[in-house]
Amino acid sequence: MAYTDKRRYKQVNIFVKIIVKFGKILANDFPHYAVRRWGLKICGFNIGNKVYIGQDLIITSYISKKSCKLLIEDSVSMVLGLSCFYHLMRIS
Repeated sequence: MAYTDKRRYKQVNIFVKIIVKFGKILANDFPHYAVRRWGLKICGFNIGNKVYIGQDLIITSYISKKSCKLLIEDSVSMVLGLSCFYHLMRIS
């Protein structure tokens, strides 16, 4: 089952997919919140200043396309065990 249509979305190469996966692993499992924030920045998400990210953060997004953008603004606290389902769906 294909999750995306290659004609509508710009695909990324395998190295970018590996980097994004590594960033998500850091954001989920690393003990210090600054490294978890850095892991989300590696994924290409925009993270503001003074953002606290709790452990066990799960962000589901497509790794295979560049159209996924997530913005977390300043002074946000994301609690322990937060799940964020981030999918943009175009219905026509």
